Parts: sequence; structure tokens; C-alpha cells
Amino acid sequence: MTIAAEVDDAAFDRAFDALARFEAEFLVDAVKLYELAEPGWTLSRSYPLGSG
Repeated sequence: MTIAAEVDDAAFDRAFDALARFEAEFLVDAVKLYELAEPGWTLSRSYPLGSG
């Protein structure tokens, strides 16, 4: 999960401080690897999780 991306250092620090106590729970069925290239973020690989 990304909270702050492609922001300047001051904005990143504000997000970090504002969300210092942030917690989340969610189910995950895969880990996905994205690469930044033209025209933007694209899915490179997906790694399924679970009992197979």
C-alpha cells in the first residue's frame, strides 16, 4: 500500500506524521510488482498467495 508517492520531501514528511498511527487490515491474494515506465505504472508480475 502506498501512502505518498512522487511528492516532495515536505509533503512526504507531512504524510508520514499524519499517518504515524494509521492501521489497516485487509485480505491479500497476491503480491504484485509494478514498474514505472511510459506512460505510467504497469504491472510487471503477480505472485499469487495461498494454499496453491
